[in-house]
Amino acid sequence: MQNDSVTFRSILNDSQLMKLVMYVFVLGQLLITNLVAQDIPIGSWRTHLTYHTAQQVAIAQDNIYCASENGLFYLNTTDNSLQTITKIDGLSDNGISDLAYSEVHDYLIIAYSNGNIDLLAEEEIINIRTILNSNRPNKNLYQVQVLGNLAIFATDFGGVELDLNTLTIKNVYENIGGTTSLAYSIASTSDSIYMATNLGVYGVSRTTGVNRQDFANWFPIPFTQATSVKAEYIAVFQDQLYIGISNDGVYRYENGIRTKLTVASGQAIQNLVTSNDRLYISTDNSVIEYQGAGNFATLTDPLISAPTDIQSDGQIWIADEEAGLIKYANGNSQNFFPTGTFSADAFRLIAYQDKILAVSGAYSRTLQPANNTAGFYQFDGTTWQNFTSENNAIEATVIPTLEDAIASVYDAANQVVYIASFGEGLLRWELSDDSFSKVSNAPTQLTDLALDRDGVLWATATSPNGVYQYDGTDWQLEKSPNSPLEIIVDDVDNKWVLLANGGVFVFDEKENQERLLTHNEGNGNLRGSRPFSLVKDIEGSIWVGTNDGITEFFDPFSIYNGTNGNFVRDLEGNVIIKDETTTALAVDGGNRKWIGTLSGGIWLYDENGELIVNFTAENSPLLSDEIFDIAIQPITGEVFIATSQGIISYRSTATTAATTHSEITIFPNPVRPEFGGVVSINGLVFEAQVKITDVSGRLVWQGESAGGTATWDTLDFNGRRVQTGVYLIFSTSDDGEDTMVGKVAVVK
Repeated sequence: MQNDSVTFRSILNDSQLMKLVMYVFVLGQLLITNLVAQDIPIGSWRTHLTYHTAQQVAIAQDNIYCASENGLFYLNTTDNSLQTITKIDGLSDNGISDLAYSEVHDYLIIAYSNGNIDLLAEEEIINIRTILNSNRPNKNLYQVQVLGNLAIFATDFGGVELDLNTLTIKNVYENIGGTTSLAYSIASTSDSIYMATNLGVYGVSRTTGVNRQDFANWFPIPFTQATSVKAEYIAVFQDQLYIGISNDGVYRYENGIRTKLTVASGQAIQNLVTSNDRLYISTDNSVIEYQGAGNFATLTDPLISAPTDIQSDGQIWIADEEAGLIKYANGNSQNFFPTGTFSADAFRLIAYQDKILAVSGAYSRTLQPANNTAGFYQFDGTTWQNFTSENNAIEATVIPTLEDAIASVYDAANQVVYIASFGEGLLRWELSDDSFSKVSNAPTQLTDLALDRDGVLWATATSPNGVYQYDGTDWQLEKSPNSPLEIIVDDVDNKWVLLANGGVFVFDEKENQERLLTHNEGNGNLRGSRPFSLVKDIEGSIWVGTNDGITEFFDPFSIYNGTNGNFVRDLEGNVIIKDETTTALAVDGGNRKWIGTLSGGIWLYDENGELIVNFTAENSPLLSDEIFDIAIQPITGEVFIATSQGIISYRSTATTAATTHSEITIFPNPVRPEFGGVVSINGLVFEAQVKITDVSGRLVWQGESAGGTATWDTLDFNGRRVQTGVYLIFSTSDDGEDTMVGKVAVVK
């Protein structure tokens, strides 16, 4: 039998082989130098979460795990490296409520606010959905504590024991106190288990044979029964029970006697934690260490501003809601967190140049402000830069006060980005010198921004109500439809305005034409009565997302004529996204429609109305099925999705087409044996005809680009992976006038 090298040499002679090796090497170096930092494979996801808002911390050997507002990361103490862990890596959910580590089983126990549980082991993540899948109306897991082979959870319905040997639920403590009770936290002494509930603090014996599921066996801690007392935090230190009562203080309970400690009196208690033979008390802005015998020490440091959890292994590790993970030792501190958005809040997204910009503000269905001061965040393909008026910001650019940043637009001609506020007018960002200024006399409560074909800035506002244009000096009220929320401009310069109370208002101020499109037959025939989103596609059609699917207006030029307006509900018999509230719309380079919904995730349809895929939080890494907005980076085709749990992105197969073949990129190149995705060929013209051959000219694949990108799965026409070698890529425009030739190396 011939070995692989002999078989290979029968195809290529020594000279050809050496050329191939050198070609693969050079391509590999180019790939490392030019592509890796910004490109990700087609079909890949990446999260863009908030990590400085740390809330829980757990020590697991050489790793310090930290859960933030919507993310999880760990610090390796041997080399100070940071790594994130997300749904892409196998986590089953978002919204971590607590962490704990079992040294015996080497499990990091991850409790989620919806009742889900993950056990992070060395080489796998074990998901336990017993509580999540139960029919209980409320399933929040507030705290988890490891007790031998048990992980005990404080929940919305009492306590739950998880057996870490069998990975099954062993006991459920319900009706503690004789009725339905909510448990906030857990602690244990050598002889008892205690739970802080909404009815007070209760304990139960750990003696073998005692039925902890029988609420009659639980005894109250007497002083917590007063209705004015709410004890949410308990801990055991030196085998004595300590109870934290916010805005009151910390009590030690022993032999039926309670004693108030002399620290944290009247302060807002955030947590009580026992770690490394110390009791730690976190308040709203400080950490107090108690060594016993009346020895207290307040840890003072500028980084400690909002501590929520503490663990110690000789060094003190603090989860801080503003500074991330803090290491405190000998009066010195250092903080750690991965790059990410300043806040998990993301209401709208725009793509401009090679950037993605997200704004954090919001308003309610009744147009009440959210009073969000997080500002906005910008992604350059590698890192996030945060802009906020909060003066306690960590590694952020400080901007003028801007509550509820609600929309943005990029003015390429003047190199300016405008940021609209729902309450504080308009902010102007000069990109040339990174300066910020408020635009004078702007409407106070803006809702959206757009530029027309002449570069004039348009804005919608609910206070003062109306649609305005701004010439750089003065504001002019053009129209006053009721509560305008969004505005886009079509290819013939019509302004399309989405209204809060229903309908889409269309007008052309130059020709003095206007029309209100509604769901009524003969007057627009919108699929639903309440529109939520607008987008213009590559062919100029206007798509309206409503509470019952989407409607297309395919001829904006004649929108003022006829009884119905020109609209299409179905494409070639396909009903698009019926019976879903459509909250976001975006169009990629292949004229495909990305549709975000209120509860059904993301839907992708091709230009003919055929469903390609429906991404949900259940079948993909999507953070949430509640979608706020979608923006597509035209150069890479990466689709950015703002959800109720933060921002995530997906590398799509379509990019914006070039007018001529130029700056062609092929990724990955070379294709290594372990790669199982698709090769993307970018920089093509629209609907390019692509053929791939081996060096002898034998055709192995052909297809058409989606926008400016074609993809190849490295399989031939028989469904087999092609042999190792160099393959030629030929691309031709639809009319045959514009051509391109490229190369890709495949190593089988």
